[in-house]
Amino acid sequence: MTETSLRELKKQRTRARLLEVALEIFHRDGFAATRLSDVARQAELSDQTLFNYFTTKEALFEAAVVEWLRERSPLMNPKLSVEKMNLEDAFTPPLNKWLAFIDENRWMLGIAAAHTDLLVPYRRNRPIVEVNYAVRRQRVEALQRLGRVRDDISAEQLCILYQAIRDHVVGQWLLDTEKPISALRREYRTNMAVFMAGIARSD
Repeated sequence: MTETSLRELKKQRTRARLLEVALEIFHRDGFAATRLSDVARQAELSDQTLFNYFTTKEALFEAAVVEWLRERSPLMNPKLSVEKMNLEDAFTPPLNKWLAFIDENRWMLGIAAAHTDLLVPYRRNRPIVEVNYAVRRQRVEALQRLGRVRDDISAEQLCILYQAIRDHVVGQWLLDTEKPISALRREYRTNMAVFMAGIARSD
């Protein structure tokens, strides 16, 4: 292994350690009380080393959430038969599993909604991790070929519209900490019913 490869491997390990420690501290202390110096100290790094990777608390938290979601988000079953699926199946992982995942991780996703642009599509300066995007787009394209979804709008644009509606509904729910999961389930289904009716092929 070359010196450059070793250096890059060390950087990757340092970054991974920072993200792991950061989530632990954010969970324990909350966003407001967490200090970058606390993260550096617990990761056994200098403040300057941490700043070489992340210059703000928001950037550190956002990176930690994105990495966490990449590894743990509920996945869509890529082998589900397109002929037998309903429109909702084309866009989301199994709904009850997906909603339970959001509810179980409300503390973290709530901070993301309040302090980052991860759930605000039109304010993102880069794409959010979207582990199901490729499967979602393939399913929408297949449903368009079968004549079940309107094809005057591209599959990509339909996926973007879905994500915008989903993120708005989820973000609003996360910001209202008094709302139970049943409220998210109801609001998601209401919004999706309107969206699905709008994209279904009517002729």
